[in-house]
Amino acid sequence: MPPSCVIIDGVLKSESMMSARSSILRREVSRRVVAAASFTIFFLGAFLCSPVPALLAKDTTNTLSDENRVAILRGVSSEYARARVALPRGEKPLVLNDKGDYNANDLTALVMKFGPAVDVGQELQITRIEFRSQEILFEINGGGKKKRKWTDHLQIGIGGTTQPASRPGAEPAAAGSSLVLRFEHAVPNLTADEVKQLLSRIMNFNPQSAAESYVDTLPPEFKEAVAQHEARVGMDHDMVVASLGRPDRKIREKNKDGVDQEQWIYGTPPAKVLFIVFEGDKVVSIKEF
Repeated sequence: MPPSCVIIDGVLKSESMMSARSSILRREVSRRVVAAASFTIFFLGAFLCSPVPALLAKDTTNTLSDENRVAILRGVSSEYARARVALPRGEKPLVLNDKGDYNANDLTALVMKFGPAVDVGQELQITRIEFRSQEILFEINGGGKKKRKWTDHLQIGIGGTTQPASRPGAEPAAAGSSLVLRFEHAVPNLTADEVKQLLSRIMNFNPQSAAESYVDTLPPEFKEAVAQHEARVGMDHDMVVASLGRPDRKIREKNKDGVDQEQWIYGTPPAKVLFIVFEGDKVVSIKEF
């Protein structure tokens, strides 16, 4: 057999034929590798440029930073304020949205069901702040959840019988309240001042007396009367006190129809004397002599 020939698959082929076939195979392999690489690059480019990863990626650029978290704890926790609305007693918090708004009907229902922990105009204190994934919890005046002591879990006894170390019911029930700032997504990177602004519909952080806070809640016609130190029919006892102060004298009697009335008298003769007559908690008559 000539040295320039080999047998492949039982067929006698020359080295020139094998070289040509090998060259063809190499070109075909190269073409397929290039095609596969081009498809991979195209696929990755289309995937990276599509909107799907943008939706799946978590935006952390505006989430609450550790620095602002500490600033909120320092600037808001233990802060005193005046209540603009009555806050309910108990564990169930009042919920505020990311604009600081709340459902007035929900607030009224909570106060009626659990009673008020803080009345309008009263001083309150934010005693605890808890950061959660989509909300911030604020406990007011100790919160509405009864705090348990470590001794509540202890049992003591002699001769095989045990009893709790602390007496059940020895601690008074929690009398505070709580509210939650709830966000649609993660808690944003708020400052302490921005947190106070979001809570401003509930409480007033500016130095202000309880009387001033109370006046802010009055209907416009009565707020105007208080500003001018006048009494008007329809006012209640608190409104008259806010406007004129405590009376010099009080007289209780029945009118000609047998209805109980209370007269508040301001001034003494020969100066002008103002008589304000209440039936129940409402002013029904105002006379000046």
